[in-house]
Amino acid sequence: MTRKEALQDLLVKVKAGNAPEYSPFREAYVKTYWQAFDMKDQGIAWKAYNGSMDAALSLHEAVLPGWTWHGGQNAHHRDVTMWVRKSEDGAVTLEFNAYAATPSRALLIALLEALVAKDGDA
Repeated sequence: MTRKEALQDLLVKVKAGNAPEYSPFREAYVKTYWQAFDMKDQGIAWKAYNGSMDAALSLHEAVLPGWTWHGGQNAHHRDVTMWVRKSEDGAVTLEFNAYAATPSRALLIALLEALVAKDGDA
């Protein structure tokens, strides 16, 4: 499985709320979707999936350096919206947003969307 395929598969699972467990991935690292992240970032991604905003922000800094993030909640939606943006010379060049029940999961989804797009450009 390529990194892009792993990212895409993980993205589908995270959006659906059924990402693979963290402990089985440790035992069978190559056979799980968390392989999309470097070994040091896998545990952080799992924590972000489970509600840690600190972990989501650490992951953001690790995988998308130089990108910004912001979020909010629309009065018409229960879910939280998070965005990640890449800007050059003050202009937004790439932007990905995601909705989820928690800010950390929404940010994780937006990060995965951005990583899938970046891997497609490589």
